[in-house]
Amino acid sequence: MSFSPEIRSAELRRLLVPEHDVKDIRSRLSKINKNRFDEPSEVSESEREERQTALLADIENLKQKMSSLKENNSHLSEEEFDHAIQVLEDEKQNLIDRVYSLDTVSGKILTQRREFLTEMQGWEHISNAETLLDARGLLYWVPGKQDIARICAVGLHAYAERKMHAATGDIPEPLRVIDVGGGNAALGQLLVEYAREQGFSIEYVVVDTDKEIVDAAQSHFRESFPELKFFHGTGSDYACEIYKDQEPLASYIREKQSLSHFFNRRCKDIAAILKSVKGSGENFSDTFSHALDVLRRDFQLDIDLDGVDILTKGIYHCQNAAIDQIFHPGKVEIEELTKKIETELKKQSPSVDLVLNSWMMPNMDYTADVRMLNGAAVVYALNESGSTGLNYRVESLNSNVEWEESYKPGLLYRESAHWKINTRNDVAKSLGQKDFEGNSYGKIRVQLRDFLPDGEYDPQKQELSVRGMYPWEKSSRGKVVVKEMPIIKYDASEWE
Repeated sequence: MSFSPEIRSAELRRLLVPEHDVKDIRSRLSKINKNRFDEPSEVSESEREERQTALLADIENLKQKMSSLKENNSHLSEEEFDHAIQVLEDEKQNLIDRVYSLDTVSGKILTQRREFLTEMQGWEHISNAETLLDARGLLYWVPGKQDIARICAVGLHAYAERKMHAATGDIPEPLRVIDVGGGNAALGQLLVEYAREQGFSIEYVVVDTDKEIVDAAQSHFRESFPELKFFHGTGSDYACEIYKDQEPLASYIREKQSLSHFFNRRCKDIAAILKSVKGSGENFSDTFSHALDVLRRDFQLDIDLDGVDILTKGIYHCQNAAIDQIFHPGKVEIEELTKKIETELKKQSPSVDLVLNSWMMPNMDYTADVRMLNGAAVVYALNESGSTGLNYRVESLNSNVEWEESYKPGLLYRESAHWKINTRNDVAKSLGQKDFEGNSYGKIRVQLRDFLPDGEYDPQKQELSVRGMYPWEKSSRGKVVVKEMPIIKYDASEWE
């Protein structure tokens, strides 16, 4: 498909400024005040009132900024307008976090998570299983030393096979690992420490889109962990760096990125328009009529509303038209480009030994990015209850056209083995605490390039040892709460 970046009309831009979201923030604040419980808090009542007063002033200030952007944006380029919207979205999320900080429990969770993510309150602060449960920003699963040793065993098996299949003998000495979505390098730190303990060298690259976290981790680990490198961006962005001189692969990746951006922006714009209609209250009919004109003119949508009750079904019909006419065609094009990329990669030896995904955010997917980095092996840490990645094919304007059903091997890989991992809930249950973060179905899933043989992932068979336990594998009373699970080799019947 040939396309050119569209220029949004003035009417479209006005509809995209999310003024209605301010009402949502005020509603959340009112709800928290209404449902307050007299729980112990480190914040005094007077300080809480001061925070709320400041919060209300900032909510009003955000509303004024949105009104200003809505009326004065003609001088902005499309990229500048997108940036201005994103700044307002970030301010909105900050206000929502501040609203929840007025609630004792929610505020404590938010504060702890951000401390561990950006202030680098790391593993060295975890003395037992109880303190681990407070460290909400480290990892969403609980690695035992056996798990870390097994992941290294997978990497070393892949390293040995990559050396054997390389076109030349010029293989770098370190075990080369890329961690997509590795955040603050919580998993990377453990793998590097284990490599040092076992006497093999490792080069570990963390790829993540959160610049604040990447910058904090890079600064924190620069001297103490030189093996850790950091890249701010997506897995696709990093692949562009790796393959920038390889054609036609580089062109396919750039085309996929451009098309993804094009289709995703159109879908997100339509979703934002329909959200503004939904939040228009008593002005629904006029707002819907205006939005319908924009959808038909700016997006060339063919929307048939004959015989449709606009009030109850109008938005639904507009969504379906956009999914059928924009989202689906975009997804088909992206899937074809993904096949072209992986067909080219099949002609090559693996670029690195191991690509990790230490946890995929729920309702998001970057499996194709993981595969694109062309590791000899891939290791996913996932939750089988559906709270990581996407466990179905998404049909939504708020999804991305490049997302697929997560953890699929694609054209490059095949399933090799898996083992269960301990989740935070498993640890909480072992400590006799209530189930506080969803279901417990954690798993490590190992995939290999299709031409590589299965390996032995038992550390001892790779001449690795497991000396002792991590402090968080035991309770403060010495009870072992992180359990070792058996390695299960791939059986086709499991995945049918």
